[in-house]
Amino acid sequence: MTVPTRALLVVVLAVMIGATALAGSALGVLPGCTDLAWGCQQAHNPPGFAGSNTAIAFDAGGSAWVSFRDQDAQALMVARYVGAGGDCVGNQEWACTVVDDPEGHNVGFETDIAFTADGVAWVSYQDTTTDDLKVARTVVPGTGSGCAPSITDWTCEAVDSASQVGGYTAIAVESSAPLVTYWDAGRNDLRWARPGSGVAACDAAGWSCGTVDSGAVGAYANDLAVDPSGRAWVAYRYSGSGTGPQAAKLVIATHVVTGGSGCGSGSPEWSCSPVTKTGNVGLDTGIAFDAAGAPWVHYWNNNNLNLARLGGSGPRCSVAADWECSTIHDTADSVGEYGGIAFDASGAAWITYHGATAKHAYVSHYVGAGAGSGCGSTGSTAWACSTLDASGDVGAFWMGIAIHPDSGAPWVSYYDRSNGALKVAILQGAPTGGSTPVVTGFSPTSGPIGSSVIISGSNLATTTVVTFGGTPATFGVQSEGQIAAMVPVGAKTGPITIVTPDGSTTTSQSFRVTKR
Repeated sequence: MTVPTRALLVVVLAVMIGATALAGSALGVLPGCTDLAWGCQQAHNPPGFAGSNTAIAFDAGGSAWVSFRDQDAQALMVARYVGAGGDCVGNQEWACTVVDDPEGHNVGFETDIAFTADGVAWVSYQDTTTDDLKVARTVVPGTGSGCAPSITDWTCEAVDSASQVGGYTAIAVESSAPLVTYWDAGRNDLRWARPGSGVAACDAAGWSCGTVDSGAVGAYANDLAVDPSGRAWVAYRYSGSGTGPQAAKLVIATHVVTGGSGCGSGSPEWSCSPVTKTGNVGLDTGIAFDAAGAPWVHYWNNNNLNLARLGGSGPRCSVAADWECSTIHDTADSVGEYGGIAFDASGAAWITYHGATAKHAYVSHYVGAGAGSGCGSTGSTAWACSTLDASGDVGAFWMGIAIHPDSGAPWVSYYDRSNGALKVAILQGAPTGGSTPVVTGFSPTSGPIGSSVIISGSNLATTTVVTFGGTPATFGVQSEGQIAAMVPVGAKTGPITIVTPDGSTTTSQSFRVTKR
């Protein structure tokens, strides 16, 4: 039996759409964010306000854990993705735990979370009532202590109570143990803490504390990452002024264990080096390492999202000539606050961040020189930038980002201030941004209305519109390099145009519309 061409195309499109829906159901596809390549959901939406000061990490089994603050309770909480049967308010795919809520204390500020190889979750945070650095960790059920109200599968400790400490915490795993960096507001220093003996004991037994760098450093966020050799690096700000030697600077400290230099009265375990001092730099920093082991540091300068990376071939930083400095995203929206950075399995960098004016959440990813889009009039063309979520006042007070160990997709945690909720976004399609679509051919080159046309090329996965001679057509994306389209009613002989979020392309050859 011969199937009419139009009917065949309808069947093909229906099968494609059905297969996509089935796959999405199996993967738990979320409703679209503003950037439709991402899915967004509220992980926890209590009657009051909770979800700020977020950080995200994956355990060895691939489950996401998000540390965050419950503003109403003034408590530290953790949400864990369980798929079903959870108890977070409004979303049973997540299980929520009040980790620390001591009576009369205001805790859970500027959290960070990491896992050691033995599967223990470690969360750093601040108690602003006592100005202490606190650390919570998972333990064998029934053995926990120090958390309030009493829970037995976590232990909470006030690690450092000296001066006014614990602001802007960051945590990473170095030599199989957690390392925490944080701000000492009383002395205006950047400090570190880790379990074990060392140069100086902390207030909590079994911890060592010290100073990374001294004198107007560490405020307005620092971030911590470990390079492929196992050495910790910290990115932070020197809060100076003017344009001379005392200008504000982005500074990098490396953990050298002995013989360090350049860190004021800080510990000789560290070496500190300024990178750039152009403008009001070094705010809201984030650091991660690429596959070659080079550090990439993003930062805000009160206006734009910027990047410093060791090496590179672009413009040199104003202080360290071996670093490249560039503006990633430049708009009137004052973007770049509260961000985080991670590298996916393909080696591409992802940065998520907040826009202070529009109060939206943004995401950018590195696509290579000349292939980017959407990053403002003077932003980098090596990055693709998009509005992740514009559903309200979202993304303020720290966004977290981590890469799923199995799927390789970035997950983002952030605060929905409009609804007082914790939100999570997951990349679940071809990312917005990157190269514009390319059409290399189409077949057949002529046919009647209702006939099927296969369009071939590249960068076609995010196609949103196909037109024949300017008339919109029904279509289905078969792959990154192929689209099946139907010649629409009203079409006249003319070129085919493909539109994606990254741009559009029009064929030089016309499709000839024929009679049946």
